[in-house]
Amino acid sequence: MSLREKYKAMVHDSILESALVLISANGLAKTTIEMIAERSGVGVGTVYNHFSSKNDLLKAFIELKTDEKLKAGKEIIDQQHSDPVQAITELIWIYVRMIFTIPHKVFQEGFAFFLTQGKAVGLKTVEDSHACAAQMQQMAERLQAEGLLCADTNLQSFKNLLWACKEYVINRRLFNENFSEEQAKCEIREMVVMIWKGM
Repeated sequence: MSLREKYKAMVHDSILESALVLISANGLAKTTIEMIAERSGVGVGTVYNHFSSKNDLLKAFIELKTDEKLKAGKEIIDQQHSDPVQAITELIWIYVRMIFTIPHKVFQEGFAFFLTQGKAVGLKTVEDSHACAAQMQQMAERLQAEGLLCADTNLQSFKNLLWACKEYVINRRLFNENFSEEQAKCEIREMVVMIWKGM
């Protein structure tokens, strides 16, 4: 990567970080491109060179986090698993942990954006969901191949139960700002234990 490319990437990240801070404090509607430019230490034109709108900024943030979680999910699947409940718990946690690293207001606004405008701005909402579901399927297949999951287990049903667990945690956080990271981890593990015992 050339010095120019490194600088461009640094400015891109700075703009994203500034937007996140400002949206956290003010909400998406009250955050302007001018505010983002000022906080980033760049001109308004520079912000527009990287992102065409606030929605484009939000899209970039969501897609960045999606790529990160899929990469981390693959690493867990590829490991040797001595404790399947722990491995599954870690996989589900990877899919939901981002919502605990950003302010609740940003999560709510991002979620609303994801549902209402995701397709219109080209956000790969369906593809990303399919990729997460595919990883859950791969985890089930891997555990079965390692002899940790019964050979006659219905992998589709197993994956669907894991997906429901992930969605439950996301919705708990969406509607309850006080639902903590520790509570989420604990509830994920409890649900995975119940699912595992039922297989």
